[in-house]
Amino acid sequence: VINILIWIHQHVWTGKDSLPIFEDGENLLPMIHVRDLAGIASNVIDTDDPSQPNTNNYIVAVDEAKTTLKQVIMVCY
Repeated sequence: VINILIWIHQHVWTGKDSLPIFEDGENLLPMIHVRDLAGIASNVIDTDDPSQPNTNNYIVAVDEAKTTLKQVIMVCY
């Protein structure tokens, strides 16, 4: 997903006339808003007792939005 977003950004930034939409454009792109990710990171860092290490080994973030490739490309243009 990161690579496709970088590719879209580069195409838009360089002034390409259009972006191709692969297949029907209905493929879902798992995304999360930067503020949501920052909030999750903050919650992982925060502990009730700063002298104790955080014992969580994983961060699980779920965005319930169903963002498609077509939607992302349409927003860029």
